[in-house]
Amino acid sequence: QEQEQKLHLTLLVDKEKNRVVVAEANGDFVDTLFSFLTLPLGTITRLVFKNQQEQETFGCIRNLYKSVENSSDEVFFNRICKKMLLYPRNDSESYCQKLKVNVDDSEPTKYFICSTCVEGKGLLSTFAGASCSCGKLMDKEIKLHREFSNSDCVFVEKQTLYLIFDDLKVLRSFPGNTLHQLQQLGYKNINKLTHMSAIVGLNEILDLLRKALTSKSPLSDVFLANSKFPCKCTLSSRTPLSDVPSTTTVMALKVTISKSKKKIVYAEVERDFVDFLFSFLTAPIGTIVEQLNGNYCIGCMNNLKKSV
Repeated sequence: QEQEQKLHLTLLVDKEKNRVVVAEANGDFVDTLFSFLTLPLGTITRLVFKNQQEQETFGCIRNLYKSVENSSDEVFFNRICKKMLLYPRNDSESYCQKLKVNVDDSEPTKYFICSTCVEGKGLLSTFAGASCSCGKLMDKEIKLHREFSNSDCVFVEKQTLYLIFDDLKVLRSFPGNTLHQLQQLGYKNINKLTHMSAIVGLNEILDLLRKALTSKSPLSDVFLANSKFPCKCTLSSRTPLSDVPSTTTVMALKVTISKSKKKIVYAEVERDFVDFLFSFLTAPIGTIVEQLNGNYCIGCMNNLKKSV
């Protein structure tokens, strides 16, 4: 069995506040942090929220995931659609495979063609059993030849040092920058901070992913067991309807409302609306953050996105 890879961090800790002020790490750790943005919501739910018992949950995405998981195959257009939602593909898979610590345990993408009409059709599927245009199943696996860079870099330069703040703001480290940033945070005397070393494996990275989505202080929460700065996902501002781009697509809902509680109890919808909801599971969290344009607090993901 391959030995688990570890990452190394240097932490500057404010012991009085029990808080990580800043961490210093090389590109391996920053690559792993930035890879969070590539993960589809369905993958994130499966990895860190599916069996979460505490109240720290990622909105209603877990309910959406479980709705797909608990539905019979007959609900879907075909059985492959269900697998697509529960195990969505990561468009950056080839990059993430080079990570020293990769949280995504999805099987590498495979490619299948129809064994009956191999020549001339040009159709392939990333899931075995998809229907070919001839009516047969695409179940013959093929290998695609790709050209990969010989560089072991993923997203950032590995040998460069980076500063990672408690709210996951990431900056490149250079002489004098650490001291300047600490002064900006109100720490005039760096000697009041304690240096700590941390060794980070897969479990810690999974914890960081979960906290990155639900907390304002992921580093403190993971490395100091600190929960003093919780963050509930809340709308920081609403986009006026006049600013929402118009669309020709309309989906009808028939809703039942509790007037006493002033809330929707349930809605009866057509399949196009359910398809729309389920498609959330295939969207990368980085894309979601970009589309929300700062109108919604998703832990520290906004800071991670801005750092990129």
